[in-house]
Amino acid sequence: MAISKRKLIYPIFATLVFLGLLVIAVFYVQLKNLDTLRDMVAEEIHAETKRDVKIGSAQLDFTEGIGLQLSDVTLKGSSVQQSDFTSEKVLVLLHWLPLLKGEIKIQKIIFEGLLLQVTRDDQGTFNFGNLSSTVSHPADGTIPPLLQAGLIHSVLVRESELWLVDHFISSGSKPLVTKIKNLALSFNKHFMKSSLRVHLDGNIPFTKQESGRIKLNGKIQVPEDWSNLSKVAVEATLQVQDVGTEPFQPYLAKVFEQHPGEHLVSFNTQFAGTLDGHIQLSGSLKHTQRAPSLQSGPSKITSPVQGSLDYNFIFSRDTVEFKQLDYRSEDFFLMINGTYARFLSDKAWLTVTLKSAPFKIQNSARYLPLKVFSKDIHNRLHSFLKKVKWKSST
Repeated sequence: MAISKRKLIYPIFATLVFLGLLVIAVFYVQLKNLDTLRDMVAEEIHAETKRDVKIGSAQLDFTEGIGLQLSDVTLKGSSVQQSDFTSEKVLVLLHWLPLLKGEIKIQKIIFEGLLLQVTRDDQGTFNFGNLSSTVSHPADGTIPPLLQAGLIHSVLVRESELWLVDHFISSGSKPLVTKIKNLALSFNKHFMKSSLRVHLDGNIPFTKQESGRIKLNGKIQVPEDWSNLSKVAVEATLQVQDVGTEPFQPYLAKVFEQHPGEHLVSFNTQFAGTLDGHIQLSGSLKHTQRAPSLQSGPSKITSPVQGSLDYNFIFSRDTVEFKQLDYRSEDFFLMINGTYARFLSDKAWLTVTLKSAPFKIQNSARYLPLKVFSKDIHNRLHSFLKKVKWKSST
């Protein structure tokens, strides 16, 4: 006698329920000791990031898969006093098959409320490694721990902050801190592919009420030996929109002999290369002066200055070649190309070729690129040219 389909459904359904309950029971047995599981995850993160890991509490979380939600997580390197990472919550998603064997294998890491600090001490050394040492000896360079984790798993950062803490640029005891807030960052590793998709989005405050926008989209091509920086290829686009220059005056003071004024800056940059220092960078930058400079004499500015810069650089470790550096502002135009070699050492040298369109010498201090020269040099030039007796050719 034929068995009806309805009668077959019940035993199949009961079998599936039993198998499901059995799997849940196995997971429960493996996950019930949260302290042991928390320590195993901490050891796994330490092995991948080479950072000391401290975790507050832990609890099971099944909202996005089989995972462990960690609270009050800190990662600290041995060479810095402050922690590199602090995060209110970290959700660690686990692969289920190794878990059945009592093993921990991380599938994805989700940070919420992360504070990531990139610190440069008063000796110029970064907490994620010495840039000049990495460029000079790329074989000894290391990949930052957050990127290392992304090379192994997918990493997602939500509602977080990135702080760039610079003790080197500030001569006082208080460091210069640049913040990126409302940070969203993701490293998505493609299945069975040696590449990462990277996306970053955040705000850069420059006054108490105002902030600009930063966005980055890119791809990192990762070979099997991803510890070799010369083989890690990067291709990305970086966009910054309407960021004020006020917080960056200490950096600008290293370039400009005269105060350049306060500007809103936007730029769009494309770059491609390898992490050992071979990178080509090109794009355009636009700036608008936020308020007229309070200058006296013939160089007084009566309206905000606007300008644009088109650039194309080729970096080869500690040498940069200026293929294009074209600045335009109103009636002023300047072209620069040249080479700046060994810029990370005490034996740096520079060769430059400059070409400009005709401009009024008495307004030389007005043009932003010429503010790299002091007022005294401008005044001497003006005085010299006034004493020169010019002969007109007929």
